Formats: sequence, C-alpha cells, structure tokens
Amino acid sequence: MNKSIIHHFRSRLRAREHLFLAVATAMACGTLTEVAHAQIFVPNYGNGNVGEYSTAGATINASLLTGLTEAATIAAAGTSLFIETDSNDNIGKYTTAGATVSATFITGTGTNEYGLALSGNTLFAARFGTGIVSEYNATTGALTGTISGLSEPTGLAVSGTTLYVANYSTGTIGEYTTAGATLSASFVTGLSGPWGLVVTGGDLYVMNEEASGRVGVYNATTGAVINSALFSTGTTSYGLALLGPNLLTANFTAGTIGEYTTGGLTVNASFITGLDEPVDLTVLSVIPESSAWAALAGGGVLALAVLRRRRRGQGRG
Repeated sequence: MNKSIIHHFRSRLRAREHLFLAVATAMACGTLTEVAHAQIFVPNYGNGNVGEYSTAGATINASLLTGLTEAATIAAAGTSLFIETDSNDNIGKYTTAGATVSATFITGTGTNEYGLALSGNTLFAARFGTGIVSEYNATTGALTGTISGLSEPTGLAVSGTTLYVANYSTGTIGEYTTAGATLSASFVTGLSGPWGLVVTGGDLYVMNEEASGRVGVYNATTGAVINSALFSTGTTSYGLALLGPNLLTANFTAGTIGEYTTGGLTVNASFITGLDEPVDLTVLSVIPESSAWAALAGGGVLALAVLRRRRRGQGRG
C-alpha cells in the first residue's frame, strides 16, 4: 500500500482516537455537560395568574395559569408546580405546561402558607398563622411531619439536608434538618420581616420585607453576618430566587422582578415588568437527558478499543 495513504489513514485514526478519548474522559469526570434550559414562573397575587418567562426576562406566557385567586407562593420540580392561594389557603398542583393536576392538592391548613420548598419528594409549607412548617408527600399530598414553635414562618430554603425557615415576627432564621430536627432556632437574628431565602455557594441570602426590600447575606454554615445590607430594591419585596449566578426579587408594589448579582450590584431592576402584585417566584432548571452524550461517550470507548486493535494490527503488518 502506498506509504502516503497509510500515513494519512493512521493520522485520521489518531485524530478520531483523541476525540473519542476526550469525550469519554469528560463524561467520566463530569466536565462535559449540557446547557440547562430554565424557566421562571411568577404567581400574581392581584389577578390570580401565573406567568412563565425566559431567563432573559422575555414573556413566554403571561397567563400560563389563570383564576387562582390571590396566588401567593410557588415551588417547582420536574414538571410540577405547587401554588398556594390565599383566598382559600389551598395548595394546588399543576404542570409546567399549565394543566391542573389538582387545585385542592392540599387543603384544610387553616392559614396562609407563605413559603413553599421541595426536597426530593417532600414538600415543605410554612403555615404563617399557626407557626408550623408542614411536610407533605409531593406525590400524594399526605401530611408526613411538622416543625412547630415558629413565629409566623414565611420563606423556606433547602440546602442538602438542611432546611432554613424565616420567622417574620421575631426577625430570625431557624435552621433544621429536612427530617424535622432543630439545629438552631435562632440561626440568624436581627432581621426585619424576613421573607424570601436563597442558599448558594455557602451563603444564605435573606429578603427583609419590612426594610424596603433590603437583602442581606450570611454564612450558611455558621449564620455569621457577611453583609446585612447587600442591596435594596427600594420597594416592598417578598420573594427571592436564584437565576444562574444572580438573584431575582419579587417586587410586590412595583409589579416587577428585579435582577441583582450575588455581590449586590444591580443588573436590571425591571428585569420582568407588567406583573400584578407578585409575592413569590421560582426558577426551574431542566437539564436535557444525557442519553445522547452518554451514547457518544460509550461509542467513543468502544471505538477507542477498536482503533487501538487496528493500530496494533497495522504495527504487526
């Protein structure tokens, strides 16, 4: 066989080997990832609609859900949305496509649930008037546990096996396990109407509703103050959510969603506009199935073995 042809063929084999090896290695190390698709869902307390928006703040569907009188708080996971309505104190379950699973998924709580959070298949609900965080099975709606002795609980946040609870009237954040055990009932103190909570990068961010939307940041492990006045929305704000590296605020009076860096810089104070008294919001990230990448990596490993056998065979020829 012509030596130039052999050289060209072997060069192509080496190039393909390097490509497949890179893909397989990246998959094994977890460095090859797909871009997550995220959606922002916002309940409007005033008109009872739930809107869906892109991560750029563009409207996808301002009326994804309608007729939810006094829609207040929201949590999401997978294809499910859980929304509390103040008018009847119910928690309804819906799909992210806007279909109703059950408008009365959880009933009979007797008080507003001003905080919702999910951990696995457990839905946590902060029952403001009774000073309780209830735990429910997110599939069936069955009550599975309670945390009591709280003071008008509002915002909730889960990080691993830790549950953070904002106590509105005492200006504190309590720390609990997701199994319901108390770690510290006064983990953070000195707050002013704490509401929305976000945990990211070892930091706990807290929205102070009674301080014109002032957001403070605290050490999520120790509760130590990092910056009690990181930034302020300058208006009545309740909800807080994480969008990539930034924070989103639900600005009730202004009818907007604001965007800020976790360092406290304003990105866009009017990131989403035209809302009707938003109390809460949630960002749902959906990472596409990795089957395509897995198949590529698996094929790469198989092809790598074949290529190596071919090269060994060529070396013997």
